[in-house]
Amino acid sequence: ALCVGVLETDDCKATYDADDMKVSLEGSRLRRVGKQLPLEDIDGESIGMMVFRGEGPALFRAALERALRRPEALKRWYLSVIDELAQDDHVSVASVQGLQWTEIDCAADLERARTLTARWRRRRVRLAAASPVPQLGE
Repeated sequence: ALCVGVLETDDCKATYDADDMKVSLEGSRLRRVGKQLPLEDIDGESIGMMVFRGEGPALFRAALERALRRPEALKRWYLSVIDELAQDDHVSVASVQGLQWTEIDCAADLERARTLTARWRRRRVRLAAASPVPQLGE
């Protein structure tokens, strides 16, 4: 229904900042997500990207509407809704471990992302040139 991108512990920093959105996993399932998870429960961190499929959009919308009826909702992160859905076994994860990606929090990060995606475009062009598409009748 929902899929959250995560960076697993093996591929990232040894310590976490208070601002990191940490995750607790059970196989390919998200068990918890939040900034206050106990260190012994942390398996990585959320990269902030999600995919909603099937019943996922309706589940998220309903959970969000329930959350907004509570007074404390305005002081919570939207991932707290994902945390609630994860505890009901509605959220899977996709690891970006070992893949090329970058976080964008500031102008320097944006420049790094542009450099990375430019490399991807150049590689795609090289691969296309190395293996031309056969023409009809060949």
